[in-house]
Amino acid sequence: MKSADAIISELLYLSPDRQLLYVTDASRSGLSPTGTFQHLSCFIAGVFALGAVTVPKPDPRHAWAAEGLAHTCWITYADTPTGLGPEMISFPHHGTKWVDEVSKWEREGRMGGVPPGVNQATPYGDGENREYNVNDARYLLRPETIESFYILWRTTGDSKWRDRGWAIFDSIERHTKVGSAYASIKNVNQIPTPKDDTMPSFFFAETLKYAYLLFTDEDLVPLDKWTFNTEAHPFPVFKWSKWEKQHLNIQ
Repeated sequence: MKSADAIISELLYLSPDRQLLYVTDASRSGLSPTGTFQHLSCFIAGVFALGAVTVPKPDPRHAWAAEGLAHTCWITYADTPTGLGPEMISFPHHGTKWVDEVSKWEREGRMGGVPPGVNQATPYGDGENREYNVNDARYLLRPETIESFYILWRTTGDSKWRDRGWAIFDSIERHTKVGSAYASIKNVNQIPTPKDDTMPSFFFAETLKYAYLLFTDEDLVPLDKWTFNTEAHPFPVFKWSKWEKQHLNIQ
């Protein structure tokens, strides 16, 4: 909980115009000066979504952060011609701290019923300002965005996460499939896509696994009984038996 509170207080920022909620990097010397937002960071939306439904008396900001961060991850896909998200972007005009904007919204009567940064932006059109720069335009078949969509679908029941996941899967089929495999691509803003001669193993272990779990109607891996490690391997949630609680004096 301390870590979650620190992320919310120190690492979540809001872009000024499109109200994109993003999490930036930190180091010993401070925050990323360029507002770097990596595709790898998109897993954090799923973490907050899990916290929102598993932690007793959860902070409502966890659910809001999950929605807003996952929405920004979706926008980075929807903003590109291929419909695939880049490896890294950065916000050159560092936005305001999200926690400050939420506090202001609460003080002013919660106008609109939805806090800043939660599902506000739409994919940008020609000539519009995306508000971020693409630092690394590769798509490496990564799973983090579709992972968070799966968790949000299972924890909220909102079908938009399935729809967005299907759009991503369709783009993977259209722009990365080659012969008998799938390839990482060098530039998400270019069609036809220039491809690398690589297909990471996590594409099967994670990306396609989360896609399958997102699209199947059956809840094959209930999130209250199983937890996924960082490579998407499910482990059963450990629970003390009655005799163990008594023997070890566990309350």
